[in-house]
Amino acid sequence: MEKVIDKMAEYLQARKYQKRTIEGYTRIGRIFMEWLKKEGLSLASLSYPDAMKWIGYRQGKGIRSRTINHEILAINHLYTSQEKVSPIAELRLRGVRHKAVYYQVEYPELENLYRQYNESGLSGKRNKVILGMVIYQGLKRVELENMRLEDIDIKNGLIRVRETRTINSRIMELVAVQILDLNNYVFEVRPALDTLGSDYLFLSKNNGRKLANTLSYLWKILHKHYGLKLTVREVRQSLINHWLKSKDLRQVQYLAGHKYVSSTFRYGQRSLEELQEELETVHPLSK
Repeated sequence: MEKVIDKMAEYLQARKYQKRTIEGYTRIGRIFMEWLKKEGLSLASLSYPDAMKWIGYRQGKGIRSRTINHEILAINHLYTSQEKVSPIAELRLRGVRHKAVYYQVEYPELENLYRQYNESGLSGKRNKVILGMVIYQGLKRVELENMRLEDIDIKNGLIRVRETRTINSRIMELVAVQILDLNNYVFEVRPALDTLGSDYLFLSKNNGRKLANTLSYLWKILHKHYGLKLTVREVRQSLINHWLKSKDLRQVQYLAGHKYVSSTFRYGQRSLEELQEELETVHPLSK
């Protein structure tokens, strides 16, 4: 068992988890492994019904749903560290309240904003491409920072978004209005900004790739010239709400890069009853 737990700890360390978090997750991993042994099970043989026995075991000890949900995350890390697929990867117990997500601007207004946005200079043209990927693909700052030239397929109108610690990787379509600006950025603007031969798509001052200051400046410009006070988070929320009006939960979960459908469920303009019914078809114990 210790070899399994040591491998789990190495996995978490490699992903820059804090010491206290690693200790907590590995402690849960040990409890789970001990339970498996007592039940005559293994990580490889555990089925979904078997996993429900674990849930019942923890509930029988008076463990709250919120804590069990946290334990499920640790178990999922345990499986991933052993290069196995967890049978409860998407399970979340009910009874845990999630804060509703709200947004401040209608999505059509964001589309108009992109079309109207016009900032001169190399950095201004870069900023418009960044704005487009926030508005049309809902990318977070870290996803923008991690994007490389090889992730762009202008010919087929696609981009690859890389996985982060909290967000899944995905392939996303570009919107037609983005492609000309992106093409101009990749082949004309970016070469003039790149002085060190970097392979990252977006470059900030002195060839850096950290975009916090760039985005802060961009939002100030939008507020000053267009009267919209926005953040990446608010734009992303508006886009996810927009997607939920015409796509099912699973589609939106993929596009948003959510690891769990419960994260997607927090959004939406449809009635709570309608979303709940759809969620039930995705997972009977879901989120």
